[in-house]
Amino acid sequence: ENPMSSKPFVLGGVALAVGLTSLVTSYKACDKTKVKLRGVVCLINRLKSKASTVDDKVLSIMKPVDELFEEVLVEERKAFGDSATDDEAKRSLYKMQFYGTFENGNRFSAVGQTLMVKDVEKNLRRRIAFAKRCQADLPTESSRQAVGDNIIIIAGLPRTGSTMLHRLLSADPTTRTPLWWEQMLSDDEQLPCAPEDLTTDSRADAVVKSFEAISLLSPNALEEFNKFHKLGAYEVEECAPFMRRYFYDMDGLLFSPSSVKKRTDWLRDDKVDKSFIMKHLKAWLSLQGTKFPKDKQMKWVLKAPLFTPFLKATSDAFPDATFVFTNRNPMNVIPSTAGMVEVYASLKADWSNEDETWKWIGDYCLAGLAGTAYIQSEWIKKNEKDKKHKVLCLKYPETLEDPLGTVKRIYEAAGRKFEGEAEEAMKKHLDNNKQHKHGKAEYSVEKFGLSEARVKSTMSRYEEEFL
Repeated sequence: ENPMSSKPFVLGGVALAVGLTSLVTSYKACDKTKVKLRGVVCLINRLKSKASTVDDKVLSIMKPVDELFEEVLVEERKAFGDSATDDEAKRSLYKMQFYGTFENGNRFSAVGQTLMVKDVEKNLRRRIAFAKRCQADLPTESSRQAVGDNIIIIAGLPRTGSTMLHRLLSADPTTRTPLWWEQMLSDDEQLPCAPEDLTTDSRADAVVKSFEAISLLSPNALEEFNKFHKLGAYEVEECAPFMRRYFYDMDGLLFSPSSVKKRTDWLRDDKVDKSFIMKHLKAWLSLQGTKFPKDKQMKWVLKAPLFTPFLKATSDAFPDATFVFTNRNPMNVIPSTAGMVEVYASLKADWSNEDETWKWIGDYCLAGLAGTAYIQSEWIKKNEKDKKHKVLCLKYPETLEDPLGTVKRIYEAAGRKFEGEAEEAMKKHLDNNKQHKHGKAEYSVEKFGLSEARVKSTMSRYEEEFL
């Protein structure tokens, strides 16, 4: 008799299958965090030790990625004429972030480190593909810089109403805004897309599937993130996905403390030439612009809080741009940003000590946003003297109360006309996109080990100057 056909064996096989299915589909919720992790993720994190030092084993993992990075430098020199100084700045940033994933004190889980390696590798391959595309399609410096006039750039701190404003402005038929999927194309697929084809291009399918794949790690991470910032392949999106090919802002809190400090120093050092990111972004915009219709003058509206730490490089790259800074009470900005960062980092973070992780998130966000607010303040003061750029500072309550009036102010500052088709399209957008459409995010300073007094003290200058 075949033992595999016996009743006990069959029942045992069924029980094993049910157990494995339960492990994969079940989840574990931390006591306080809203993001749930699949049972298989928790199991791997328990069985596999995370790396806490750059030893020989880690170096063997890093070696092929390091080699890929060197290939990036070669292709970007060919495509953009990047210099040895650019290479030095890129290499320094790359090493402090990638090595910080494994160094002592990092806050990644074992699964998180694996995901981070894959993210870094994918972004390096995107950079290589983009550089090669530019070599073929944008062979001259003038073609790489041709982004048009009347560009509007929305900067400021995160969680200040900038996404709402950006997506409202995108309703104007003459406005071009980046979508998520076109910033996330992989490898050799980075051909520009005509504006009328943005919501039907089949290449977006791969990005749609990448969002669906998140459910394999967590059944509700995407749902929770959407309460802060709606994600989707076809969503109008800030330029952060492109900039994260170079600078990992959201994952940054999980790097080792020494890496976080080195990167902060790198950002603050005026001697470091950080212009390469904006040079490459400008080429990406130029590439998309080759598909603009000849009979319609399209104008870019760009948005990213991540522009603010790079304000000098951004303003140098876009000398004719109008800069819009959105501002909000820091008692909302700090905990809301911390809540969003918590959700984003939930899949990669080590949650073995929840309270310590939340406190680290709070400290990281408060220190980082205070530094960003300082850069914003200093840049605006300098611009008031130089008068190189048109600048508009907005307050969150006013934008929320009168969004169309806010748009009129922006268009007037940028020298655009706001009337007719654009105004009607924006009214329709507002009707279809009420606040908290995807759920209301809940957050508090206390959850992240902060206090009202500490936030107000740290952000006092920002509050005094912009609110």
